[in-house]
Amino acid sequence: MPAKYYHARTTIKRAIWKLQRYKPGSPTGHVALFASRRGGSSWIMEVISANPEFRYIAQPFVAYDREGRWGHDIVNYDYSRFIDPSEAELAGIGEFIDGILRGRHVLRAPWRAWDGDFWRLKSRTVMKILQAKALMPWFEERFGLKVVYLLRHPLAQASSVMKAGWPPMHGTFLDHPGFRDKHLDAAQREFCARVAADGSLLDQHVLTWCLDNLLPLRALKSPTSWTVVSYEDCVLKPEATLQYLSKALDLSSIDRMQAQMSVVSRTAKFSNDSNAGILGEAQLAKWQKSVSPAEIASAFDILKALDIDAYSADSLVPGDEFRV
Repeated sequence: MPAKYYHARTTIKRAIWKLQRYKPGSPTGHVALFASRRGGSSWIMEVISANPEFRYIAQPFVAYDREGRWGHDIVNYDYSRFIDPSEAELAGIGEFIDGILRGRHVLRAPWRAWDGDFWRLKSRTVMKILQAKALMPWFEERFGLKVVYLLRHPLAQASSVMKAGWPPMHGTFLDHPGFRDKHLDAAQREFCARVAADGSLLDQHVLTWCLDNLLPLRALKSPTSWTVVSYEDCVLKPEATLQYLSKALDLSSIDRMQAQMSVVSRTAKFSNDSNAGILGEAQLAKWQKSVSPAEIASAFDILKALDIDAYSADSLVPGDEFRV
């Protein structure tokens, strides 16, 4: 798209963002949805925001236009800035998110003004966040909101990222002493360095998934109040997943969420728990057509080296502790 048309569209969207009516309610009503890229986060964000009191903010830390001209220095932080932020950076992030939740900052919000629901008064915000997993406990404590953590099989996610043509981001973590030296032991640092230097592209994407999810998965070894869902259960058990989200997040509009989930579900040939089984498993297994058994074994060597057991090589779904 030519730059002048891109900027014109962006300018129009920014004007529309400001038209949505928003009066924030209790902080505990807001939701921060953390996920990896190509992990189903847009789908689940839109399912949650199908509830009439919700508006969504899609990736608040990413500038909307190509030059990053949004007007706030937090926008377009490099991923590394969210791994181990300084006190000053953390204060800036806090001010920025406060501004979003209170309605002072509006960006990457709904813009389809012809949708009648656009004009409904909103009181709750769901934010889709692909960075900042290291800050998930801080988000919960600082803002009093609800945290949702969405997982997807590492090889399914890595294959999808590769198909999109995006590069691996393991260097963001391994080059950052605030992550590398704090969270990896000597043997893990050496192993990760070998994968980064000599591993296949698929291995490097799986390593990225592991490093990106390492801290929340470790945190889940102890009890948390987070709402944990998997992409796989969204596919295989959509009705049970919606019931789980509804109870955990105090959502009232199951029918609206089901309708929104089915919009996506029809493209994946499933829409409810009764017919999801075989068709859903086929959908989840698509990545296996392009990944060899040797590549699967190599990928799970990476998970093993980092003590990640959320998924196993012989299953398309996560362990029972991550199922609804």
